[in-house]
Amino acid sequence: MHDGDGNIELIIGPMFAGKTTELMRRVQRHKHAQRSCYIINYSRNSYQNQRLSTHDQLSLTANVSIAKLSEVCDEWRDYDVIAVDNGQFFPDVVGFCARAANEGKTVIVSALDVDCRETPFDEVCRLVPRAESVLKLSAVCMKCHEHDAFLTYRTIESNERELYGGADMYLAVCRWCYKQLTMSHVDAQKTSASTAAVVPNGAHGRIELIIGPMFAGKTTELMRRVQRHKHAQRSCYIIKYAGDTRYSEGAITSHDQRALTANVSVSNLHDVGDEWRKYDVIAVDEGQFFPGVAAFCSKAADSGKVVIVSALDADYLQEPFEEICLLVSRADSVVKLSAVCMECHNRKASFTYRTVKSDERKLVGGSDMYMSVCRSCYETKRNMVQTEKYIYSCVGINEGSYSECSPGPSERSSAGTSGVQTSVKVDEQNCTEPNTEAKKMPLKRKRNQMAVDTT
Repeated sequence: MHDGDGNIELIIGPMFAGKTTELMRRVQRHKHAQRSCYIINYSRNSYQNQRLSTHDQLSLTANVSIAKLSEVCDEWRDYDVIAVDNGQFFPDVVGFCARAANEGKTVIVSALDVDCRETPFDEVCRLVPRAESVLKLSAVCMKCHEHDAFLTYRTIESNERELYGGADMYLAVCRWCYKQLTMSHVDAQKTSASTAAVVPNGAHGRIELIIGPMFAGKTTELMRRVQRHKHAQRSCYIIKYAGDTRYSEGAITSHDQRALTANVSVSNLHDVGDEWRKYDVIAVDEGQFFPGVAAFCSKAADSGKVVIVSALDADYLQEPFEEICLLVSRADSVVKLSAVCMECHNRKASFTYRTVKSDERKLVGGSDMYMSVCRSCYETKRNMVQTEKYIYSCVGINEGSYSECSPGPSERSSAGTSGVQTSVKVDEQNCTEPNTEAKKMPLKRKRNQMAVDTT
């Protein structure tokens, strides 16, 4: 593989969902194809320090067991595939994985997406939009023994977030059982883990999250799922984002003009009221723009509704949307779709690139303002912009005089023959990403730049 063909594969889910087993399966596939694999184990693994181990004692020898990925240095460069287990515990996992993928490596990461208090792991949230593929696995509820489990419940008293253990400390539980266990801490302690919870009829709603870049077909996939429910005579409540009126004011519409009439068009889900309670299925398009969308979806799912959400997972700077991060951790299923790169027309595209100059995060547009691009093309374009900034700063030209977006076809031709080195050096000591405007921004930071998508 050459530089630019790298990718990040992220496997998430609760404990006992088989994340490490799935990582091992993928590693073995590469080994069968004679590809060299570098296995990284978290050093505080209580099972075996030098081996990746599953709860059912499957194991795979690790090349290294560490607490920070920066401790690996450059040894991984000699391998084709990099596998990282327990990714949620590595503070530098985002920068390391992006760096390895940008150098043509296949990077496979297994990680918890949320802790036992339903608080997402920030580094995993930041890794979701940087990954080409995201797979969320579920366990079987260890409380009611019937339903899919996507949450982890801690059965012992401890305030430590990083507390390594197995079935002696944790349960994988469904939405309803988690709610019952956390309603009263005292009652939860008195309840035996082996005693089946009494689940009322209709209590098992679910959240289905569809994410990806622009032009990946997210809205089209949402429409497809809604139609399946309609064929089964289930009532569907469609919520449209009021700020997107490009194609229609009363329907959610894809870029190829497929449309589905919405029940309501709002900018805030509070404006919906309780109307949704009359329906079986709730569909939310452009979920990234609704404040409180995670709480709304959880409330609806806890009421027994099937909730389908389509959303961008990140803006054009690859910074995740906080509400979508929360939804990833609360969703029963997560599907990340890809587009086809609109620059090289060859690879899968997992990123959105803005082609116009604007400092607004929320900027409604289609192919006139945005492109879906692959990792290689995204990095090339970003490096060209950084080089352009550097050149203009050296000659003293006003910062506002240069383009913040990608060059057009003619500009790319001239830029390609200018002899300017466009690569950006990486902080090798800390294994962080190249210096960009998106570098290490906290999830809770509110900015005013966003990309709208209807696919």
